[in-house]
Amino acid sequence: LPSAATAGVAWQNLGVDEAIARGRQENKPILIEFFATWCGPCQQLDAQVWSREDVAAEIRDHYVAIRLDGEQGAGPQAMRRFHVVGFPTTLVVGDDGNEIDRIFGIDAPAEFLLQIRNLRQGIGTVQDLEERLARTPGDLLLRFEVGARWAIRGDERRALKHLDIVVRRDAQNGRGLAAKTMLTLGNYLYLRGQK
Repeated sequence: LPSAATAGVAWQNLGVDEAIARGRQENKPILIEFFATWCGPCQQLDAQVWSREDVAAEIRDHYVAIRLDGEQGAGPQAMRRFHVVGFPTTLVVGDDGNEIDRIFGIDAPAEFLLQIRNLRQGIGTVQDLEERLARTPGDLLLRFEVGARWAIRGDERRALKHLDIVVRRDAQNGRGLAAKTMLTLGNYLYLRGQK
């Protein structure tokens, strides 16, 4: 894996705080890709997504984009800062330094492009999902999604606020959500996380 550039996306050679400062100056969110050299899905992301001109144009026009090896240099510290627990993880961070949302893994190229467009516009972000949940508090699947997003970020308090309700309302696992919730908690807060 190249450390600074792939065929399509022109990654900027900046640290996280420098990228945030540039995002503030340019009024753009920051896109941070975390990768590892041994990571097969990271290599697939390079070949199928970052190499595409439509993805490169979206990023060039709307983001300050940096790429960090999660195992070298500033990568491990940035991973701890944003509770990144696996590769590849693509973060979208506001110019205030706070995470807007993330994409964990890789989707089909067109879906990935749609996701980074939507996140930039606030569509499908955890904040958007929280607002939808406030309008439909009985939507257990949506509540699971909100809680899972907070768990992936390592925010135990916010994750448990939602996931506890999911487990209590699906106590017999009739909808399959209680088991899914426990797996999510185990993966993101305990096995890979803080405990």
